[in-house]
Amino acid sequence: MLEALWRRLGIHEVIGETVGVRAFDFDVERALFAMVANRACAPSSKLYCHEQWLREEVRISGTEALELHHLYRAMDFLEGQREVIEESLYYRLADLLNLDVDLVFYDTTSLHFEIDEEDERSRLGNQAAGAKRYAPLRKRGKSKNGRDDAPQIVIGLAVTRDGLPVRHWVFAGNTVDVTTVERVKADLRGWQLNRCLFVGDAGMVSEANLKTLSRGGGHYILCMPIQRGGEVATEVINRPGRYQEVAENLRVKEVVVGDGERRRRYVICFNPQEAVRQHKHREQVIKELEAELSSLRQTAGKPHTKRLCQLRSSARYGPYIRLTKTGKPVIDKAAVRAREHLDGKFVVHSNDDTLSAEDMALGYKQLQRVEEAWR
Repeated sequence: MLEALWRRLGIHEVIGETVGVRAFDFDVERALFAMVANRACAPSSKLYCHEQWLREEVRISGTEALELHHLYRAMDFLEGQREVIEESLYYRLADLLNLDVDLVFYDTTSLHFEIDEEDERSRLGNQAAGAKRYAPLRKRGKSKNGRDDAPQIVIGLAVTRDGLPVRHWVFAGNTVDVTTVERVKADLRGWQLNRCLFVGDAGMVSEANLKTLSRGGGHYILCMPIQRGGEVATEVINRPGRYQEVAENLRVKEVVVGDGERRRRYVICFNPQEAVRQHKHREQVIKELEAELSSLRQTAGKPHTKRLCQLRSSARYGPYIRLTKTGKPVIDKAAVRAREHLDGKFVVHSNDDTLSAEDMALGYKQLQRVEEAWR
């Protein structure tokens, strides 16, 4: 089945065209297909793939003469020609599958390595691949899979409305999401994807990124962080008005801030089902916190115990604790009310006036296509 898909999508032809007249003493396309098949069916190391999988467990036509070093050389070739192959393959798929590229969804994730130390210096690739120098990528950063103790890389992925990958990027592990947007926008602009609407998460939002995405008539839909004291928190989220029902789990309300060309369009999105879930979750957290604080009051000694410090620094309990003038820890009822006001709500912003409030909300919700692609 994989072989049939590989040929139906023309991947073998794209690789063949990219190899061109280069003098390889092995079949690069067969080596790459063998590794893709292994990754899809029974992921293993290149050593196991060559010595065990290809020799004893499966038979793939054309791989009989492959050696272990051929697999590594094929990987170096793929990395060196990645941009050319990605672009050629994308346009083939766009024609074959009639891809809709009006919306391009972009998000990042992190992948950790089971090693102790970060990369300290750049390294060279295979000499046969032109000795390309690779920047040190494995760095510690904000992990998205709970492994802050391990060096990692950050991977960015752009997909279509249907969830098909457009292009991917690899960044150093200490890269912050917001700093990747300019590179991504520039690379996609080079592909000339007609009218391309960039859809991103709150981690992509900054004044510089908004200007970058708007440059050259570009359009975007972004989820906005609701920061205390910011425009969204002070002028948007509290704006009165009726919600329009889009679906059972989605209601929307448009808010315009400013006048003329400088006006900014926001849409407050409300999910009543999520609001109920968040309210129940908070009730459980407050109940646990009340028990913890009660236990602390019964503990003899200094009020600033190690356990209190742990509670205040906790992402689960910390936002709901305040200290009285005498240093006594109590539940911050104002913070609880502020969080309740935001239950089930998120705010999206776009610079495309042709989009309705419903289009903006549904366009952003489709960002889950990237999450599905990660899985």
